[in-house]
Amino acid sequence: MPDVKEPKSRLTPRQELFVQEYVANPNASAAYAKVYDVAPDTAKANASRLLANANMAASLATAQQKVAERAQMTVDSHMATLAELRDLAIKAKQYTAAITAETNRGKVCGLYVERTQDVTPELTGDQRAARALELFAAARARVTSGGVS
Repeated sequence: MPDVKEPKSRLTPRQELFVQEYVANPNASAAYAKVYDVAPDTAKANASRLLANANMAASLATAQQKVAERAQMTVDSHMATLAELRDLAIKAKQYTAAITAETNRGKVCGLYVERTQDVTPELTGDQRAARALELFAAARARVTSGGVS
């Protein structure tokens, strides 16, 4: 089977560097400023123009897709890894670790729901200001009475 080559990039070397920077940190102005060594205002305007370029958009999409594929973890692979860890823990008679792995498998499948409840009362702006003054007065009292060094 003959080697299939990717089409030659229509980007300049600096534009290729911009793609790499932008994929690593998706802030177009920062990526542009780093690659082209320009002032922030210039970077913002030129980065915006560069992102509108069709060749740039295609190169960015390809680079981002490659990053996503490398980082992808499927539920099936995650479940298989947890099952393997569970089985290894059972063989080593590490039952707590086995139970944890199995519980995590259940969490991945959505069998467990972790719930939190915020019991902090909501305060109005005036109530927050009054509470801050109370805390400040209490702290000042501790300092002046010698309670805090």
